[in-house]
Amino acid sequence: MELNDFVTDLFSTKGFPPRWNCGTGWTQPLGWLHILSDWAIFGAYSAIPLTLALFLRRRRDIPFSATGWLFVAFILSCGLTHLVDSIMFYRPAYRILGVMKFITATISWMTVISLVKIMPTVLSVPVLQRQNADMKNSMESNLREARSFERVRDQLEAKNAELMRQLLHLQSAFEATGVFAAQWEPGSDQLVWQMGTEKQFADLGIPVLTSWAQLLGEAGARTLRDATIGLRVGVPVVDLTLPINSDRAGRSLRIVSSLTSSEAEGATMVTCMARMVSVSSAPSNPLI
Repeated sequence: MELNDFVTDLFSTKGFPPRWNCGTGWTQPLGWLHILSDWAIFGAYSAIPLTLALFLRRRRDIPFSATGWLFVAFILSCGLTHLVDSIMFYRPAYRILGVMKFITATISWMTVISLVKIMPTVLSVPVLQRQNADMKNSMESNLREARSFERVRDQLEAKNAELMRQLLHLQSAFEATGVFAAQWEPGSDQLVWQMGTEKQFADLGIPVLTSWAQLLGEAGARTLRDATIGLRVGVPVVDLTLPINSDRAGRSLRIVSSLTSSEAEGATMVTCMARMVSVSSAPSNPLI
């Protein structure tokens, strides 16, 4: 029965005098100080949640938006409570004022609980920001390095293309003049690299020249190897003409060798240029 009466008389002033008549200390200045202050609080407490609500609606990506909306409801209910409280000077509806205070208290504690829940996450935000900043700096540094590597790669590719062009030009010149170049290690009689040999020895059945013994025989290879010993003691060039092994045309190979500064695994390397010649032309014709 009392609850029904409370709901029925929610906006009623029955049983309560206006606040002006409560006690004997209310004066006009004091009363209006309370009234105007409550109105000012209501105005500010209405503007703040409206601004916050507008912000939350436009920035839906903001984290903890649920707590933000609780703050909107909390601040707005506080403002409405102050407004209703100011009316008590003229219309003492204390029942609705009590309901407003209960609503404000409920929303206040909901806001407190929400704040407690998100506090650990909020406290970690600076750490996350620093980590994001470090990650951003690292990504920017990696991007700069990647761009630098790309520039170096482009430069190397351009140089490599130029070297290949020069190599092809040189190989064409060798093939046109019948000259080939090679580098070999006298100790093992193995050719490290060669250029211009692909077409030189096709008629001899030697697709790939790997050692002098293939072309000159064991005796010729030994003679060439023994001649290069002098290169180690300061002889700048060795010029030999050796017969080609099993060549029906009776051709010889004129080889001009010199010591090179490059070394592989501690072995001395010899660079040479050679050309097939007839025996009669070998002493007088220049190699190139």
